[in-house]
Amino acid sequence: MKKETKTKKITINDLAIMVAKGFKNVDKKFENVDKKFENVDKTLFTIQTTLNDVQTDLKSFKKDTNERLDTIEDKLDDLSDTVMSYDKRIEILENKI
Repeated sequence: MKKETKTKKITINDLAIMVAKGFKNVDKKFENVDKKFENVDKTLFTIQTTLNDVQTDLKSFKKDTNERLDTIEDKLDDLSDTVMSYDKRIEILENKI
């Protein structure tokens, strides 16, 4: 024996109400997605700002390091010249002995 199922008739108004409820849920979900994207945007902005600061610091450090190395090279050149001059003097003195 087949069981008969009773079907409820749905009116156009009932259908419109169901569709409207479905859109309400979608709107709520999109609000949550929008909030999450706002948080992602804020986080990315913070990361970008931090990276820009790091880049600026690195450029400054590089410039300062290059200036210091130039100073050290100049001093080493002077020291080398001095040692070479002493080397010549020592050689002359050795020859006199």
